[in-house]
Amino acid sequence: EKLGVSFPKSTGTFTILRETVKTKMKLRGKTDEELKKLPVMKDNARIATMRILATLIPCCFIARKDLLPIVFLRMVRMSVKHGISPMSPLAFANYGYLLSVFMGNSQEGYRFGELALSFLEKFETKEVRCKTVFMFLTSISVWRENSHSDIIERFTYASKLGMEVGDHEF
Repeated sequence: EKLGVSFPKSTGTFTILRETVKTKMKLRGKTDEELKKLPVMKDNARIATMRILATLIPCCFIARKDLLPIVFLRMVRMSVKHGISPMSPLAFANYGYLLSVFMGNSQEGYRFGELALSFLEKFETKEVRCKTVFMFLTSISVWRENSHSDIIERFTYASKLGMEVGDHEF
């Protein structure tokens, strides 16, 4: 709470849907060009909050999967409200994954996956490049692109990006 973000004690489908609706409302009416022109986040406390939230993603994946979507949905909303941080590409890629896989909307998921890739260009964020590219290539674009013959190359490329920065998680 000291960082301006709190989490519900218990989560369920209703909580995740409520968080998703809040995020959709925050994004409603914004074009890709408008989102690409979001300012860079300047507030050091918010940048730190985004880093901490990004650090929580793998922890939630292992220990509290119910919190996982809430973490990146809040990261997306913070990015839209306060500007793009070096962790924003990861948030938007995970949002694209949520839309594609769990909401069945591969078109919107692909849109936000591509936005995530475009946000990578704003920063020298090698630490999230691997995770963002991995998420896009292996979990978002596969729902929209016809050819899956290059899936091994996709995994290899994303893994290489991770090894370059010591990220053995992806």
